[in-house]
Amino acid sequence: MTAGRDELIAALQTIGLRAAGQAISIARAKRTRPTRLAAFAVAYRQLALDRPELYRLTSGRPLLRDLLPDGLEREVAQVLVDVVGGDPDLARPLWAFAHGMADLELAGRFPPDADLDKAWRVGVRACGAS
Repeated sequence: MTAGRDELIAALQTIGLRAAGQAISIARAKRTRPTRLAAFAVAYRQLALDRPELYRLTSGRPLLRDLLPDGLEREVAQVLVDVVGGDPDLARPLWAFAHGMADLELAGRFPPDADLDKAWRVGVRACGAS
């Protein structure tokens, strides 16, 4: 890749990461963990569906960390850790679930009659079970 192309990709990844942080920060304000997790899922899914190319560029390829603003990735990750109540070991599988569901939905990999709203609810509930 050329330096100019890398800088463009990093600029778009910055926009994508900031959009993700803003979208899921709404969930941080919810009172209970189940409500926060559900709000996170709705926000993450909507972000992917509303801006699929930006979502893919941000989450479907390696981040160009050397070209991103200092601390941005950590800041966005902290929003998700806050949503789950401060546990990074819970934040990772929740993000992995949401990422996988969003990727599969964008790729049209679910059968037409699949109840994806229910699948998201069940998956988020399972991630929040302890």
